[in-house]
Amino acid sequence: MGDYILFSYFFKIKQNTASEIGAVSAIEYISVDEAYGILLNNKEYLFIDVRSEDEYESGHIERAINIPVSEIETRLDEVPTDKSVIVYCNGSSCHRSQRAAEILIENGFREVYVISGKGINEWEEKGYPVEIEESPITG
Repeated sequence: MGDYILFSYFFKIKQNTASEIGAVSAIEYISVDEAYGILLNNKEYLFIDVRSEDEYESGHIERAINIPVSEIETRLDEVPTDKSVIVYCNGSSCHRSQRAAEILIENGFREVYVISGKGINEWEEKGYPVEIEESPITG
């Protein structure tokens, strides 16, 4: 019991201290329509597709970069710290974007958004533009 009280007391102090200096951010959720509006207005946001490379190549949001969630911790240097970040995957049944956002926040990124709803699937359903990577011609 004493360990629990000590842990709770320590955690509360650490949490308050981090909040006071502005180091703690919360994940914010935006709709597909809001994300599209951001893309159209050419705001300085970085879109990160956290699906696999194959999924990314089959269709992704314009200007999005691909960093699979399994690689995000080792590729943080590819994410500019001065931009707001929007992460996405296949939607609410896909938890990769949520995990990626958590990792980014844990590593000091302050403005991190997750596209809610059905993610890239909803994006495509609405007819919003996607880029498809063309395979190099072999032969």
